Amino acid sequence: DYCVWSKFAGYRAVVESSPMAQIAAQLMRSYTARIFHDHILVKEPGNAVVTPWHHDQPYYLVEGSQSVSFWVPVDPVSRDCSIEYVAGSHRWGKDFTPKRFDGTDLYANDQNEGMPDIDADREAFDIRGWAVEPGDAIAFNFRTLHGAPGNHSPARRRVVSVRWVGDDARFVKRPGKTSPDFPDLDYEDGMPFEGEDFPVLYRNSGVLP
Repeated sequence: DYCVWSKFAGYRAVVESSPMAQIAAQLMRSYTARIFHDHILVKEPGNAVVTPWHHDQPYYLVEGSQSVSFWVPVDPVSRDCSIEYVAGSHRWGKDFTPKRFDGTDLYANDQNEGMPDIDADREAFDIRGWAVEPGDAIAFNFRTLHGAPGNHSPARRRVVSVRWVGDDARFVKRPGKTSPDFPDLDYEDGMPFEGEDFPVLYRNSGVLP
C-alpha cells in the first residue's frame, strides 16, 4: 500500500515524531525535509517473487538530487532475504527505463537507457546488503539501484519505506502515469515540489554540515 502515513496514528508518529525527518535533512544536506510518501512492502513466507533491480527516481513525479528513502523492517530479515544495493549508483548520472515488476514498460514512450543486467555479472558491481532487525533503517538515494530476493524464510517480511525530498525538489512531467500516482494534483514541469500532501516536517535554520 502507498500513502497511508497520515491516516494511521502509528505511521503518523513515526513520520512526524521520530528523528527521521531531521536525519533525512542531514543525509540530503538540505535545509528542509519534506515527506514525499510511504510504502508498505510485504513478502509472505515462501514467496519466491524477486524484486527486480531498479531505481526509484524515474517512477516518481519529483526530481532533484536531494532525496532519501528509509527502508525500515518490522520483522527480522536475514541477509539472504534482504534488500541489496549497488553502492555509488546514484552518482552515475543516469535514469534507467522504469518497468513494472512484471517486466512491462511503465511508460510507453520512455527513451532512457535499459537497466544493466546486475545479476549476470555481480562481481562487476559493489553490491551491498545487510541482515536487519526491527527498528533498523537503511537509507538510500532515489537514484540508487536496488533489488530484493524472494522470501524463502518461514516468516513474513514486512517493511515500511518512507521517502523524503529536500530543497531542490521539483515536479516533473513523465510520459505516463507515475508510481505512485497522484491524480488530483495540478502541477507544471519544474514547479517547486510543495503542497498539503507533502508537508515540510523538518526545517534547519542554521548552517548545513
